[in-house]
Amino acid sequence: MLKSSMQVKMARGRVEELKGKLDQLNGAYSRGETPSNEEFRVKLIAEIDQLEKEIELHGRLQISDDTLLPSESLEDLPETLIAARIARGMTQMDLAKFLGYKMQQIQQYEEDRYRATSLWRLITIAEALGVKIHQAGNLMGNRTMGPVDATKTARFPIGEMYTRGWIGPWDGGAIDAAKEAPGRLERFLAKAYGSNPASRNRHVRSKGVPHEGAISAWEARVISLADAGPLETAFDPVKVNPAWVRTIARFSAIRGGVRRIKSHLNDIGIHFIIESPLPGMQIDGGAIRTPAGQMIVALTLRDYRLEWFWLALMYELGHLVLHIAPGEYDGIFDEIAAPAMSAIDEDADVYAREALIPSAQWQSCKSKDAFTHGTILEDAERLRIDPSVVVARAREMFPDKRMPSGVIRDRDVRRQLGNDTEG
Repeated sequence: MLKSSMQVKMARGRVEELKGKLDQLNGAYSRGETPSNEEFRVKLIAEIDQLEKEIELHGRLQISDDTLLPSESLEDLPETLIAARIARGMTQMDLAKFLGYKMQQIQQYEEDRYRATSLWRLITIAEALGVKIHQAGNLMGNRTMGPVDATKTARFPIGEMYTRGWIGPWDGGAIDAAKEAPGRLERFLAKAYGSNPASRNRHVRSKGVPHEGAISAWEARVISLADAGPLETAFDPVKVNPAWVRTIARFSAIRGGVRRIKSHLNDIGIHFIIESPLPGMQIDGGAIRTPAGQMIVALTLRDYRLEWFWLALMYELGHLVLHIAPGEYDGIFDEIAAPAMSAIDEDADVYAREALIPSAQWQSCKSKDAFTHGTILEDAERLRIDPSVVVARAREMFPDKRMPSGVIRDRDVRRQLGNDTEG
């Protein structure tokens, strides 16, 4: 099984090499010649077929639903764990951070097919990846997220949570940290969720099965940050009118405008928080109401390109107004590149489009028909917005469009936001 994107790249190169050799042999047949190395030709075909199957499997796992590989015995467990890691969108480094191990440990485990790994550690890794094993390995998780059992410590990215200081300092070794983790995790979650976390109604938009433990830990962190500094203004959805929303897009054309978004949201009772994703999370942002009633738009900047920032921001703002404020949901989390799979996903799509560039203005934009460097800049200047907003609008409508190079000057939104992103 191919275990990383680098191995996939190498496999594709090998396939091309083998196909070149096969073409030479087939050419001899077409000229009426009978090559003496027919056995070699058969081996080439078999190797190409095997490599293509492994490349296809790796790609399929990345967009899988919950079923992974048939597991008819414990001998299949190593492949199931590797498949689960790939399906979660996690690299070997991600899994190592999640567990608090060194990446070399994970590499060695997978290279040796977990032969020298203890049962306890296998169970820990399976829990971390959220895998249930019966007749087939299944990813645990649901787009309508349920309560996560805090007693199942291994299902949370404890290693990374220690590293970030969320559950206290990591003073001892991995064994000591694991012993202390259940109590620390329980206190961490209780601080954010209160006494009744099971009552929270949550939804995830994602290509694959969401990692509920990682998302819940991230949500709890964001809630704690917001509750630590409550805003003076109570949120009023009436204030989120078209003129107020259009101001956000126009900040894009002002020097330092991106940094003004926080105060713009705070002024009407919305926290704006940036918290980087945890290993296992394929989430770009979330719209959240805390148990104390604070409203939050939170982004991970998993993709720090400026156009993706605008899309994620408008998606979460839309969810906050349409689904969180009315009380329908307490938390909604989005993978921006995932297709809409529910009515609330479609609602967010429409809201984001209209927030970026309203349909009445978009109809007169040349970029919707001819997506070129010139048309993007012309539309941006006419609408008094940054080209990244035009690109975001086009990408929301036509996700496969390729952006002309050089059209966005400073594409890394992290440089524009600076450190003033919490609260």
